[in-house]
Amino acid sequence: MENNIIDIVLIIFMLLSGILALSQGFIREIISLLGWVVAFINLKIFMPESTQYVSVFIENKPLANLITISIIFVSTLILWSIFSIPLEKLFKKTSIGYIDRFLGFIFGIFRIFLIVGIVYMVIILPIEKENRPNYINASKASPIIESLAIFLRKNLQIIDISLDQDFKKKKDEPLDEQIEKLQFLQ
Repeated sequence: MENNIIDIVLIIFMLLSGILALSQGFIREIISLLGWVVAFINLKIFMPESTQYVSVFIENKPLANLITISIIFVSTLILWSIFSIPLEKLFKKTSIGYIDRFLGFIFGIFRIFLIVGIVYMVIILPIEKENRPNYINASKASPIIESLAIFLRKNLQIIDISLDQDFKKKKDEPLDEQIEKLQFLQ
């Protein structure tokens, strides 16, 4: 049985994330995830107006947007972590320790699977299968991740992530040629 490097790396990251979540516990992981959701909501709410204030000091619009996103996101996560401490202490007093840790492990594995699905949706899915690198096509996990990516794309149509405005036009171009062009730009 031949192991693909993508499959091996995916398994390693899933185990590492699972072990990290095992040590944190499911409830703490969910509270952290809620913090990220709140940060994204705050970003959507405060980004337009905040960018105007930052643009007064920074003329470069992409840089102003990046700084605005960073400030809103990081400050939300810091405030969330401060205010979630009493909530975490409340749940720590309950006697669901082993179940909490086991569910945390499962959540950690699922988290990596979801992140890989999102990355696959943004980077790999737009490329025709014939033009994808062989190591992606040979991966045993690729069909499962592709199914997840297709599901995410259908259900998360509000998210329009693109690395390049012309990305959809370039999907027929082999990935190796796209990478060479990007390296040439550096």
